[in-house]
Amino acid sequence: MTVDDWIARHGDRALALLRSVLRNAEDARDAWQETFTALWRSAHRVRDDVDAWPYIRQTALRKALDRLQVLRTRSANETPLVAEPALPVAREIDVEFDLGGLGEEERLAIVLFFWGGCSIKEIATRLALTENTVKSRLFRARAKLKKDLLHRGFEP
Repeated sequence: MTVDDWIARHGDRALALLRSVLRNAEDARDAWQETFTALWRSAHRVRDDVDAWPYIRQTALRKALDRLQVLRTRSANETPLVAEPALPVAREIDVEFDLGGLGEEERLAIVLFFWGGCSIKEIATRLALTENTVKSRLFRARAKLKKDLLHRGFEP
């Protein structure tokens, strides 16, 4: 498969993942471009008979987390950035989850764990946290999402 095939097959999914991590459409589009540029450079490493999504997902997450680090550094040195409204995120089912009710730390933990497929250890390493902190954030985020879904009438 070529990078064009990957974009056609996984481009929207990668962009949704990036939007859920970055919460800014412009930053997500920039990270999407960086992701597929990096994939184009390393396409020779991926075999045609293997599903490319895990490789694309990990590359996209690395680009998103790198961009978050740059944004945090920039915001610490400049005036605060104005965040865009929360973007709805859909997992491969017909239910949309609005993660805007979660704090940034909880949202990142949920997105990286469930949508990004990262382990607790990977999240802790990437965000410079302890594994127990990541577990706590996941627990709190799940509780808030469950409360929100019950409020909307979804049955457990």
